[in-house]
Amino acid sequence: IPDCYWAHFTISFPLMFIFSVQPSSQLIGSIIGRQGTKINEIRQVSGAQIKIGSQIDSSSDRRVTITGTPIAINLAQYLITSW
Repeated sequence: IPDCYWAHFTISFPLMFIFSVQPSSQLIGSIIGRQGTKINEIRQVSGAQIKIGSQIDSSSDRRVTITGTPIAINLAQYLITSW
């Protein structure tokens, strides 16, 4: 995901991975899509769970968390950046 401030991986068992990223506020709308259609399609195609958190502090930044297998996370990341 371009324009990231930070990224973090966490491993939980059984073999589920969590990838967190804080993209610029301009990218959030493009990740969600109109009425959530893009994020729902990415969830369905990749098999990953994607959550977009509330605004952090007083800024407009929000955390995006992708959870799933390494393949599902990589596919979700690819779809987010290519669509």
